[in-house]
Amino acid sequence: MDEAEAAAADADAVHITVPPVSAAVGMRIWSLYSGIMFNEVEADAEQDAAELVGMATGAYAAPDAPDDVKAAAAAQQALLDQLRWEEANTVSELAIYWNVQGGGIDAALARIQDGNPKAQEILTRRNGVWGVLSRLRTLRDSDMEALTRELADTPDTSIPAGG
Repeated sequence: MDEAEAAAADADAVHITVPPVSAAVGMRIWSLYSGIMFNEVEADAEQDAAELVGMATGAYAAPDAPDDVKAAAAAQQALLDQLRWEEANTVSELAIYWNVQGGGIDAALARIQDGNPKAQEILTRRNGVWGVLSRLRTLRDSDMEALTRELADTPDTSIPAGG
């Protein structure tokens, strides 16, 4: 790609900087993230998810925040709104893994390289709940395996065509 092509591609690009958050906000992100992950939401899942993504990406300001903080959050949200759904989802996930308590660059890189399960493992190990998550995954997987076997053993009850 030559300089002209690079400049043209850059002109169409959306540049998003995910600001780091304080430890208190990182703890709040973990609270929301783990609540959603373990199906123990505080308000409702959609509201908690919106707050989680907003806090992680810098697109959230508390109702009592100063005007300049609200303006910065609105500007960040406007940038995120320019993305396609998949792009926004990726940015949001990476921002969460970057800013959540127990996260950081290695959790974000794990998400990029190995997907969400590896990034979740990093977070849950660091926050002391890996045992719970791994047991829940084992239960889910064994329940699915049992259900699959049960469905495979169910006799065909359909009526043959023409009969």
